[in-house]
Amino acid sequence: METDRVSIEQFVKENRIAIQSAEMVDRNPNMSDSQMDHWKVTLKARGRSSLTLYFSKGYGHNGASPEVAEVLNCLASESSGTDQDFADWCSDLGYDTDSREAERLYKVCLHQAGRLRRFLGDEQHERLLYHVDH
Repeated sequence: METDRVSIEQFVKENRIAIQSAEMVDRNPNMSDSQMDHWKVTLKARGRSSLTLYFSKGYGHNGASPEVAEVLNCLASESSGTDQDFADWCSDLGYDTDSREAERLYKVCLHQAGRLRRFLGDEQHERLLYHVDH
């Protein structure tokens, strides 16, 4: 596997990843924070099936559509901690292990990480998480 570090922009270009659609929606079912702009985004990569997911960003962006790099950066960040158990994940992110909300978020991250891995394939998923400058 390629281990040289690349920028997120280079990774996007090499994998021909694009936003196929981005629709502003009222809420992100994976988040409790409503003080954001919420999007339903569909990513498409060369020859691969698409990946549809919810993505949110602060109101300070004034409704600007998400860009591929920021969606992938967010997915990579959320996915990178899912190789550890719940207790370690909580410790790293400052959550209480007795929190039902923390457990729900951990499960959302696990689910999204699996979907991202299937979308990119094992090799490119690993590369995005550990060999791309975010």
